[in-house]
Amino acid sequence: MLDTADLPVERIFTDQYELNATDLGFFSGASYGQCDASKPPSVQSIKGAKAEHQAGLYLYGDSADPESICTSQASYEVMIRWAQNLHRAGVGNLVTQESVPRLYNDGLGSGGSAVDIWTMLPLARRRSVPFATAVNLCLAKGAIGHDPIMPWLKVRIPLSRSSTDSRGPIRG
Repeated sequence: MLDTADLPVERIFTDQYELNATDLGFFSGASYGQCDASKPPSVQSIKGAKAEHQAGLYLYGDSADPESICTSQASYEVMIRWAQNLHRAGVGNLVTQESVPRLYNDGLGSGGSAVDIWTMLPLARRRSVPFATAVNLCLAKGAIGHDPIMPWLKVRIPLSRSSTDSRGPIRG
């Protein structure tokens, strides 16, 4: 699946190829080995970018790609500020790094996570908070089906998994 499509063809990709989400193109500059992130874009500039896209698409900012190397308090605070502006504009936040409790709250008072889409390399996934624990946290916060940014979110949890499964154990 594409993560973005040029605006002139976005409608074609939506209608013919079921494009359902796209990246608005905002990036902090935080990446593997580069932990200095820029200030987040203003809520107005995010809303302006959002208005250019097809209605009904899930819109997100791929704001950071630190791959779990940027673990300072300052790095997390910048990621949270990015999340706050994206969320205030009604846009999700994608970050490539293992899930960490420090980013489970965006600080806006709703209890929502600073990261809406966690992506990570398989080895980072094994080091991160166990999958079932992270899902249970989301369920406890009532995010499933009630998040104004991700009302379509559905989670399927395998009922059992072999202890030798290459994806690692599910622990709760």
